[in-house]
Amino acid sequence: MSDELKKDKEDVKPVLLDKKQLQVQLKATIRKIQTRRREIYKMQGSRDTQPYTPKTSGHFKMNENDSNVININTSQDIVYLLKALSLINRIEREYEMQADLLNLQTYPKCTWLTIPMDSWRQDLTNRITQVAYADELRALTDSEAQLKSFLTEEDRLSATLKHIGNLFKVGKIKESKMEFEEEGQEG
Repeated sequence: MSDELKKDKEDVKPVLLDKKQLQVQLKATIRKIQTRRREIYKMQGSRDTQPYTPKTSGHFKMNENDSNVININTSQDIVYLLKALSLINRIEREYEMQADLLNLQTYPKCTWLTIPMDSWRQDLTNRITQVAYADELRALTDSEAQLKSFLTEEDRLSATLKHIGNLFKVGKIKESKMEFEEEGQEG
């Protein structure tokens, strides 16, 4: 073994953390995972973990007169999806350019298969990011679940209560008067 490798091996000493330090590091790692998942959902046009709602039927044709229809909401073919997005952008750009060249003040909005270009653009962009980040999201979700299994019972309870509190804040659950009776206490 070379002297450099020996020196590197000697410099690397395992760092032993106590239980409290491990729990702090565990929580920090879970927060980083959750932050990254939120970033990906945001890129996909979703709000946090809410799924994206498509603006189109998803039935796309590269040529309006073509009978070959691809559902962009289920397609895994990122090359096709990128080409479809390029087509939409190019057609809209050329449409606007022709209207300008003809000095048209008013003209119909550019559509593809009777659907506005912005709707296609949003759906295609969303699907491309879904396909591109699917593996990373799956790995993040799996890692988070694995790490959460190491949390203390108190930390799990705290996270659950915080999550429920957030549901009340965003209006997903209507708050009602809750009464709890302790054992042996008359209500």
